[in-house]
Amino acid sequence: MKSYVRYGISGSVYDTHSPYSEKAVLRPAVYGLPGLRESEHREAMQHDAVTLAELLTPSQISEGESTAELVFGPPAHRLRLQLEHVANLIAERSRLHKRQRDDIDHRHLQIQERLFGARLHGKLDGYRTAIKLEQVLLQLDELRRREELQFWKDTVELRDRVFEQASDYHALQQRRALLGNLDVVEEAHG
Repeated sequence: MKSYVRYGISGSVYDTHSPYSEKAVLRPAVYGLPGLRESEHREAMQHDAVTLAELLTPSQISEGESTAELVFGPPAHRLRLQLEHVANLIAERSRLHKRQRDDIDHRHLQIQERLFGARLHGKLDGYRTAIKLEQVLLQLDELRRREELQFWKDTVELRDRVFEQASDYHALQQRRALLGNLDVVEEAHG
């Protein structure tokens, strides 16, 4: 049994110290900020705070602005900021997804290293440790698949919203251009 201790394999599959918390590694990702580090949390909120502050700032109307700009400028600005907010949410969830995936991959590699030693010395315990480690690898593979699915679920609605808002923004820009062309025609005839 001493050879097992020498290679770091003991009675429990979970004896290996990991620089990542077990809770973060072995749970599927749930959308939100709990998985982010404090600095990432502040950064994510700062992007939204800047966007929100700009959205809440009253529009300034200049004397020389065209009718098209007066009518469609503020709504176009609002739509652009809403698109920016959705992009912030997608980027935030992508960072969380990457961190979860990296944690799972790191743990997977650790277990593979331990499995190599367990297979070398498997005859001593009837390959029980190797079987347990293989089960942990299967659990980590399942966890990786669940994280991929959760990431897709969390971002599909956001990505749909981006397309809807981009379409609305494009239509608003088209109306702005048409009204701007009417102003130019009126000035030429006037």
